Amino acid sequence: MDLTEMEGNKKHDFDRTKCIFKAAVAAVKNMPQQGPFKPSVGMMKTFYGLYKQATVGPCNVNKPSYFDPVGRAKWEAWSSLADLPKEGAMLQYIEAFSKVNFNNYVNLM
Repeated sequence: MDLTEMEGNKKHDFDRTKCIFKAAVAAVKNMPQQGPFKPSVGMMKTFYGLYKQATVGPCNVNKPSYFDPVGRAKWEAWSSLADLPKEGAMLQYIEAFSKVNFNNYVNLM
């Protein structure tokens, strides 16, 4: 395999990762608020931080005020990922999503 083929495979793998990531994000965003599956606060912070890291990159905003606990929790989830590459954040998001047990949710629909 020459360098051009290797680069083509990397692009294909990244495109595939991006596609799966977008599908996982859509599934998380479209979960019914009053539905049978209730993700934990920790789970949602993980998804938020990984989403921001995958779409924006390292945290680039100031830490919110002590009087903004939700903003502060989101900031901490994102900033804790430091210099994790965007593709790495996508892969971790996909992995976290794949660990969610939707069996009860799917059976109730």
